[in-house]
Amino acid sequence: MVGTSHRLRGRLSEHDFEPFLLCGEDATNSGTTDIIGTRESFEIDTHHHESDGSKEGILERVVRHVWHGRVPCSHVKARRYHGGMTNVVFKLWIDSSFHYDTIEEQKAVIARVRQGSDSLGKLLFDTDMEEAVFSMASRVGIGPQCFVQYDNGRVEEFLEGEVVNDGMERIAVPVAQALARWHAVMTDAFYSDSSDHTYTSKTIWERLHRWVAYLRSNIDYGGAEWVEALLEAASTCPEQMYRDGGYDRTLCTALIHGDLQCGNILYAGARAKLIDYDYSTFGEVYFDIGNHFCEYAADYHTNPRRALFDWDRIPSEDACREFCQAYWDTLCTDYPSSSITTSLSSSHNDTVESLVTMSRKYMSLSHLFWSVWGLVMHYSRYSNVDFEYKTYAKDRYDRWKTSVENKIS
Repeated sequence: MVGTSHRLRGRLSEHDFEPFLLCGEDATNSGTTDIIGTRESFEIDTHHHESDGSKEGILERVVRHVWHGRVPCSHVKARRYHGGMTNVVFKLWIDSSFHYDTIEEQKAVIARVRQGSDSLGKLLFDTDMEEAVFSMASRVGIGPQCFVQYDNGRVEEFLEGEVVNDGMERIAVPVAQALARWHAVMTDAFYSDSSDHTYTSKTIWERLHRWVAYLRSNIDYGGAEWVEALLEAASTCPEQMYRDGGYDRTLCTALIHGDLQCGNILYAGARAKLIDYDYSTFGEVYFDIGNHFCEYAADYHTNPRRALFDWDRIPSEDACREFCQAYWDTLCTDYPSSSITTSLSSSHNDTVESLVTMSRKYMSLSHLFWSVWGLVMHYSRYSNVDFEYKTYAKDRYDRWKTSVENKIS
């Protein structure tokens, strides 16, 4: 399994896994659901999954390639993870009754099934960029390894770790260190790889403006004033905010993660690992840090259909400073010659204080960005995940409006 990556023609659907639900359990009713299948249970529509004349289903071929044909499907188990908005995610592993020939056969893997049409995915979420980021992260050893790719997803290495749903402050330093590692290693990797120059021109703001254009061209929001105000602000972002709000974008661009919420952070052995790169692109490092601070307030688990926010949980200025200090210390100690370390040190007299100030300012841009995202998800129906996207968009808009009014006052 290690060191092997296959490209398979064919598409997987979350429905391909439905025959494996135990006792007919509905996977949408719990946080995770165990599923198990036998070879006879793989009733996949081969009309949609044929490749080179083979009648073997895409899911069967995935299993065969991951474990090099040594493991029969009757020994494969899986669990569905809930919480993702753009992918359906399954953990696959071999049950204990199977006799392992190698240690690699004991390792679990993650299967991702991308939702929505390919054309809409490329337009709205830049799936090509996500694949490039994942490939690079795997190549430089900062992300999971890819084993199999199919038309609408992949099977990748399963990383052990805890998802910290509550009490993010207790792992603030490891997260800051992991983010610094990501910015330094991934940014330089993309800049040094001549084949990836097309991706360095992609930015978070270009993506935001693309979302705004899509919404204005394709939706009827019934004259809702807050939607029009949101789209107007987003269409001039971030230039207008740089002019009006004292923002500084000088020499701070990196390959950002883009979605540093609790579900995308694994904690193990006093280290944090960043996963899920759907929104990774180039942008200011302040966005990643400020967006992470905003996520302290979010609760995605009490009610899976709606995000709940407690804005009193936003880290204090001192807590933000501790995070930024750990981030900067990691850059200076482990990556002193990286482009982002050099850029930040040359543009600020007191780098840590500048990181604190700018990251807290960028929290308002995070609200703006994710509010527009909520509208895109609501109106495009890209995902079939049962989630109140428009309510989420309004919640983030209200917080953005409050933050702007507070700055004005």
